[in-house]
Amino acid sequence: MYPSYRERPPRLVGGHPVLDLLNTVEWRGTDRPVERLTDASEVIAWSEASAVIDRAEADELDDAAKAEPAVAEAARRRLIGFREAARGVLLGNAEDAQAEVNRLFAAYPTIWRVAGGSVRPVPPEEPHALPLVRLIAALAAFLADPARPPVRACGDPRCGWVFADGSRRRNRLWCDMGGCGNRAKARRHAARRKGT
Repeated sequence: MYPSYRERPPRLVGGHPVLDLLNTVEWRGTDRPVERLTDASEVIAWSEASAVIDRAEADELDDAAKAEPAVAEAARRRLIGFREAARGVLLGNAEDAQAEVNRLFAAYPTIWRVAGGSVRPVPPEEPHALPLVRLIAALAAFLADPARPPVRACGDPRCGWVFADGSRRRNRLWCDMGGCGNRAKARRHAARRKGT
C-alpha cells in the first residue's frame, strides 16, 4: 500500500508535468500495476505537488470535491483517460490515442490570460476540470516545442515510468538513478558475485 500524496509527495522525475502525470501508475510493466490517483483527493494532492495548481486552487478543489463527489470522480476518470491517451501519443503515437487527445483539445480549448507578468490558462467553468485543462495546455506546449527532449521509458520494463531525456548525450536509461538505476546496479553486482 502506497501512502497518500498528501503524506508523501510524488517523485517528480519526468521533467515535465504531463510526464509526471504518466508516472502516477506504479509498476506499470508488471501484472500488478498500482494506480495512485485513486480519488479526487489524490488528484488534488498530486496536482498541487507538481505545480499544476497552487495552494489556493487546491483548497477550492477540495471544497468542491466534498460538495460534489460524483462530479469530482467523473473529472478524475477524465484525467486518467487523458493520461493514458497522452502516454500513447508520447511513447507510441498510436492513432486512437491521437484521436482522444485531439478530442480533449477540442473539448477543453485553452484561453490564456496574462496576470502579474506571467500567463496561465483561464480556469474552466467546471472547477473539477482545472488540473485537466492545465495539463492539456502543457501537453500542447510540449508537443509544439521543436527543442523538446526525447521522451523515454525507464530501462526497467517493470517500472513503466517515463522521462524527458535532457542528458547531454540523450542516453539516460533510468527514470531515477536512486530507484530503478540502483536496483539494476545491485542486480548486476549480485550476478557478478554469484558467478565468481
